[in-house]
Amino acid sequence: MPSEADLISEFGVARITARHAIRELREAGVIYTIRGDGSYVGPESASRQARAGWRFQTIADDLAARVRAGDFQQDVPLPSETQLAQHYEVAKGTVRRALALLRDQGLVFTVSGRGTYPSPPA
Repeated sequence: MPSEADLISEFGVARITARHAIRELREAGVIYTIRGDGSYVGPESASRQARAGWRFQTIADDLAARVRAGDFQQDVPLPSETQLAQHYEVAKGTVRRALALLRDQGLVFTVSGRGTYPSPPA
């Protein structure tokens, strides 16, 4: 299901209107929401295995390939979460999950307040 931001942009409504619409759909059982992941059409009991996380994984794979290819300089941070979210047309939470995966893989590290950097080559 589109994010709140996407609904606001597409229909030209206020954030509160988008939230009310999502809440009504959720209360009617048409959608379910997973905090930090998004809203999905269908019953909550439906299998999410094929859907869950696919977008953050795709972003992580793309960024990993770019880090390995040397597209990012060692002493310069990667684009910000906001810039990456705009580039990939996703929520910042999705970008955060992708970056967390890259940190777990040792491909990047984050310095609080300064940004996320490519890890030095092993």
